[in-house]
Amino acid sequence: MKFPVRDAELVSIDAALGFNVPAIMSWVQQHNFIRATLDLSYTFLGAFTILTILLPALAGKKQAAEQFLLANGVCSILSIPFSMLLPAIGPWVGFHFAGSPAQVLCEMGIRSLHANAHASVMLSYGSVTCPSFHAIWGILSAQALSSFRWLKPLAWPFAVLVMISTVTTGWHYAVDVLASILVATIAIWAARKISPSTSSTLRKTS
Repeated sequence: MKFPVRDAELVSIDAALGFNVPAIMSWVQQHNFIRATLDLSYTFLGAFTILTILLPALAGKKQAAEQFLLANGVCSILSIPFSMLLPAIGPWVGFHFAGSPAQVLCEMGIRSLHANAHASVMLSYGSVTCPSFHAIWGILSAQALSSFRWLKPLAWPFAVLVMISTVTTGWHYAVDVLASILVATIAIWAARKISPSTSSTLRKTS
C-alpha cells in the first residue's frame, strides 16, 4: 500500500524505552554460553511450535489445542494494523550495522516488494514485522503447553528466551517484542472467551 518503512521511528521508540539493539547484541556476543543458548532458542522455535500443534491434540487436551489455534487467528488479525502502519526492514537498517546473509536477503525481498519487483527471496526469508511472530508463537506455545504440568516449568523459560533472542539475533526491535506481548495477551484472553470447549465447560458447570 506504499507505506514507507518505519525503521527510524522504531529506533526512536526503542530509544525512548531505553533499548539499544546493537548494544544488547554486543553484550551477548561477549558471553558465549548466553549467546549460544539464545541462538538455539531462536532456531528451535519451529520445533517448539510443531510440538504445541501436535501434543495437546494427541493427548486429548482439546481446550488447549482449540485455544492455541484461536489465539493464532486473533493475533493475525490484531497484527494487521501494526504491520500496515509500521512496516520495517530490520534493526540492521535502523541502527546501521551489518546484517547477516539471511537478513540481507530479507532486506532485498522487502525492498523489491516496495518497488513492485519480483520478490522471490522474500518467500524464503519472510518479512520483519511489528509485532514479532517469533515472540508471539513462543508465548502462545508456552500457554498451550502449560496444560501439561511437567512441561509448564520448561515451556515458559523457553518462550522468554525466544522473545529475547529476537532482539539479540538482530531480527527485531525491542518494541516489536513488547507489542508481541500485548497482542498475545489479548489473543489468549479472547481465545478463552470464544473457545467452544470453554463454552461447553461453562454450560456444564452452570
